[in-house]
Amino acid sequence: MVRNLCIVCNRRRGKRWCPALNDYICSYCCGSKRGEEIRCPSNCPYWARDERRKAARQESSEQLLSENKDILAYILATILEVKKRFPDLRDDDVKEGLTLLIKTYETREKGLIYEFKSPVPQVTAISYQLGRVLEARMKEGEGYGERPSLRRVISTLKETLTRISSYGESSGGPTAFLDYLSELEREERRKKMGLP
Repeated sequence: MVRNLCIVCNRRRGKRWCPALNDYICSYCCGSKRGEEIRCPSNCPYWARDERRKAARQESSEQLLSENKDILAYILATILEVKKRFPDLRDDDVKEGLTLLIKTYETREKGLIYEFKSPVPQVTAISYQLGRVLEARMKEGEGYGERPSLRRVISTLKETLTRISSYGESSGGPTAFLDYLSELEREERRKKMGLP
């Protein structure tokens, strides 16, 4: 019996029938090139399954953001505040700062107190400033309204991190998300001033 090699890489065994290429493809090439390098037709079962998963993730993400938009507003405002102090701030710095804070909070959830830090000043500024703002937000009696749980704050930080990554991938550039955030802030100021 002849083994079907993948039509794309010609190395691994092609186990999936690819209607776009009219031949067999390995699962790795199918998953990594689906919808990008390979124009999948709508009748492809792998493409349809992938699209359903993406839609479900998007819906879940939108629901999480709508439930946590108060926390998200604090996160985004703090990022913009740090950007004013560090004009050379990049999306990767923000992502690293968020990651450090997430690790700090996940460690706290396990009952340990440890603050993850970075030697890079702008990364430290992101995690430190966000930590201060979110700590105040999580304390009772601070006059901020409903007190969010640590788990809710971690989920919102993770979702923000995902958004920054996906925005950078789709828009490109080392400051794509920060530029977008700055433009949103400018639009908001124009609206408040009644300018078009």
